[in-house]
Amino acid sequence: NYSGKTVKLGTNLDFSSDKSYANPNRTDFSQYGYKGPLKQALTSETGFSPIGELSTTGTRYFYGTFDGDNNAICSMYINIDTDESVCAGLFSTCYGVVRNLGLVNTNITVYGLITAVGGITGRGYNNIYNCYVTGNINATGNSWMPVGGLCGVMQEEANIENCYNLANVN
Repeated sequence: NYSGKTVKLGTNLDFSSDKSYANPNRTDFSQYGYKGPLKQALTSETGFSPIGELSTTGTRYFYGTFDGDNNAICSMYINIDTDESVCAGLFSTCYGVVRNLGLVNTNITVYGLITAVGGITGRGYNNIYNCYVTGNINATGNSWMPVGGLCGVMQEEANIENCYNLANVN
């Protein structure tokens, strides 16, 4: 869960660029749910799997600090179609800190029973500082669906500071 640890993004990451992969055709990521060449898996079908457990009743979430170091993650693609309740974004549910990060040309589409969807996190119990999101964020379903550019639903103990959203949110 990375509690007490910091993960730092050392450079811009673009899922659509071969330069962002050591080997874009690598195929040994099935343990993480990816099939076929990695770049193709991350940019088509279901795309990127949010960090943490998708379930709204799960326990495997991110508790650390994710520092973008003023870099951006570009062309993150997430496409989820389920009859379950899910949280989705870069992080499904986050209890840690996310700071100094841009999400550029983000494309998230989620269909679920109950969905919480945002660029940074679907459900936030965390603090988000100095972040921004551009692109498209869409959610549809049969029930309550909090959707936002940065965070789908932010719990009252959480905080967002010096952030902005330019993503289309539907």
